[in-house]
Amino acid sequence: PQHAVAAGACAQGAASPRKRQREADDAGRLPARRPCAPRQQPRRGGLIQALVSRERSVPDARQFMTQGAGYRFKGLVARDCFDAHDGDASEVKLWFLRKRSKVVEIVAAKHMIFTLTQAGICIAFDHRTLKRICYLNTAPDEVIRSLFYNKSNESLVTVSVFRDDNYSSLKCRSTPLSRIALGQPEAGFALFESEYLGWPGFVEFDDVNSKVLTYSAREKL
Repeated sequence: PQHAVAAGACAQGAASPRKRQREADDAGRLPARRPCAPRQQPRRGGLIQALVSRERSVPDARQFMTQGAGYRFKGLVARDCFDAHDGDASEVKLWFLRKRSKVVEIVAAKHMIFTLTQAGICIAFDHRTLKRICYLNTAPDEVIRSLFYNKSNESLVTVSVFRDDNYSSLKCRSTPLSRIALGQPEAGFALFESEYLGWPGFVEFDDVNSKVLTYSAREKL
């Protein structure tokens, strides 16, 4: 009997380390993860869904860019309408200036609105009467590239290119708003005549600091 008790004690002692090892392993195990709730998807058709789609794929990003204007101007209502195209205008001689093109720039000054088309036609409209005042193209071959409203002397600055030099150099002209209102755009005067602004030269206007930056590729200045 003593031997039996001793053998049972040995068997019990031999099983104790394995049991303790299993208990230690069970204690070290992480608890089972609870299943996650499905992520709520934003409502389709809204601005949030459009933003999510834009970030996920390139085609959706292009679609967002085309539809972005609809979100920005959704609450706006058109009050007036101006037509910047007149194929029978006597002031326009070049064939590509007679074609209808997109409006790329709009400048509002006093009671006048200036529109610049992609073809290079600039027209002044009277906001009060909704009628066209005049063309800012003073020459038949003039193509206007940009506009700038100079608040310091109430004038409109136009940057143009001409056919006589193959549209390679920029010409700047300042026209008082008072003369434009009278339909006299030719009353303006040239700017930066001493500067050669041939390609790839440029001119930039800083409205905030009232500064003008010019670069002449020929003189490297």
